[in-house]
Amino acid sequence: RPAAYCGIVGCKPTWGRVSVYGIHPVSFSLDHPGPFTRSVADTALLLRIIAGADPHDPLCSDAPVPDYPAALTRPLTRPPRIGRIRPYFQETADDAMGAAVENAADVFQSNGAGMTDVALPESFSDLHRMHRTIMLTEAAACHAAQFKTHKSDYSPGIRSLIEEGLSLSAVEYADARRHQLVFHSEIQTAFADLDLLLTPATLTPAPKDLTTTGDPAFNAPWSYAGLPTVVLPAGCSQEGMPVGVQLVAPRGDDAFGTGWAQARDA
Repeated sequence: RPAAYCGIVGCKPTWGRVSVYGIHPVSFSLDHPGPFTRSVADTALLLRIIAGADPHDPLCSDAPVPDYPAALTRPLTRPPRIGRIRPYFQETADDAMGAAVENAADVFQSNGAGMTDVALPESFSDLHRMHRTIMLTEAAACHAAQFKTHKSDYSPGIRSLIEEGLSLSAVEYADARRHQLVFHSEIQTAFADLDLLLTPATLTPAPKDLTTTGDPAFNAPWSYAGLPTVVLPAGCSQEGMPVGVQLVAPRGDDAFGTGWAQARDA
């Protein structure tokens, strides 16, 4: 959301691709550190620097880090196959965001990409509830000791979220983690015949003031599944507020998502 609302590029790498060491945690199974930049090329270069195994973060992947600059300049062997998710994203987004996705789809198709409409798996119906359970339980666990002695130092909004997390049971958390694994497996099957998924980055254009950070409904699924996502600026609404679209790639395929986006960055 921050990238979409500021009219810049944002990258959420595959979960575990970038170390969370030194970052104040929210949710260990959902946190995805990633760069904000002015172009996809800059995003890829910065990701090359910050990605890779870290002995301070046991959950950080030791998988080889793709050579992102080379991936960006390597000719694509075929046009990418992009799935435009319907109906949830298109029905939930406002008209400006729907138009941004349609415009992006037209641009991608005019540059050779195949475009197919795809549906979300059945498990998506419970995703946002399960995502909230995991996020709040893990946030409560991370902050439990400090919260006991410094509760009044937390803002009312954060305080209520931590209190909600503390009230959740181990059974509820375990059920949510099981659902997370099911959704991850089901969404991966969408990539059997696709390279990327295309959705609006947010429900609406950027807010006009700082009273809200926006609704995370369109971002939460990819944090939940651990998939890499690139947010691209897609112009402005009629009111002049930035809008963005996002490309989602299979787990571990950060280089392809950024490579295709860079190939069409202009």
